[in-house]
Amino acid sequence: MSTFPPTKLRKLTLTRMSSWETVEPLIAHLAASLESLGLQMCRFLPPIQLQLPPFPYLHELSHHQERISNTFPDKGQLNELLRLGSQVTRLHVTGHTRNESVIACHESLQYLYTSIWMLSEDIFGTEPFPRLIHLSLIFSEYADTRNHPLTPSSFIRDHFPTITSLHLSIPWGLRNHAMVMARSQHNVQALKLVMYIQNGMEDEAMTSWFPQDVPNDQLPQTMSPAALQTLKLEVVQFDDELEQSATRCSRWVFDDIVPSVKGFGGAGLKNIGLLVSQPKSKSVAREQLLSRQWVKAPNGDWLRLE
Repeated sequence: MSTFPPTKLRKLTLTRMSSWETVEPLIAHLAASLESLGLQMCRFLPPIQLQLPPFPYLHELSHHQERISNTFPDKGQLNELLRLGSQVTRLHVTGHTRNESVIACHESLQYLYTSIWMLSEDIFGTEPFPRLIHLSLIFSEYADTRNHPLTPSSFIRDHFPTITSLHLSIPWGLRNHAMVMARSQHNVQALKLVMYIQNGMEDEAMTSWFPQDVPNDQLPQTMSPAALQTLKLEVVQFDDELEQSATRCSRWVFDDIVPSVKGFGGAGLKNIGLLVSQPKSKSVAREQLLSRQWVKAPNGDWLRLE
């Protein structure tokens, strides 16, 4: 690679690579111009030692690791990449990365995309991330969800105290717990819930092992009751009719979210959007979509926008 002049390439994604000796010269050659670097399901085999120059313009790092293997043979290499890219503002870290610390981007990180079960001090340390404004969490089947359906709200509150928007991808059965998590954050103004339904809403409500009811007295007394202003709901379903799913979700909105006294939405909620989709499949020729939207009137009533 040293025989080629420096390039202006800004994005590099490596997928299912195993030879660090092969890719290191390429990464080093592009270090001066890279703005985005992705490692997807790579497994670099020993021996390995990072010998890379700094990444002066790197602002996004994406790392997805398979459950059965580690990207790097030695712990700390992912954190070393973040030290070299000291200006990283967006971090995507998913898969099986327990014990892979990412605290090197502690001062610069603004957007974090990760799995719910990865939120631990082993990965994110003990100090808060002072600049983080957006947190996106994906429900993972690796979590011990039977005993701990979602990460304790206090962890998010302590480590990411400045987030103003929260994005959660969860099963339908965790919807109330997700609302509690969001309302427990002091500054979250915008919440997006992406909820997946495999066997129909009614069937999942009857067979789900997730605890359905969350008493309102479990909500922290110190939270801001009017922080949440915007709620976006996306329901991805595979068996029901779209209209049936939209009706069921609308009933949940008006039974559990918008009531002024005991609703999970809170007094500051002003706008709710709903999008129900059915992905393309053998029985569905193309993706189907249905949307609804409500706004809160000055008198407190909720109006549906056509």
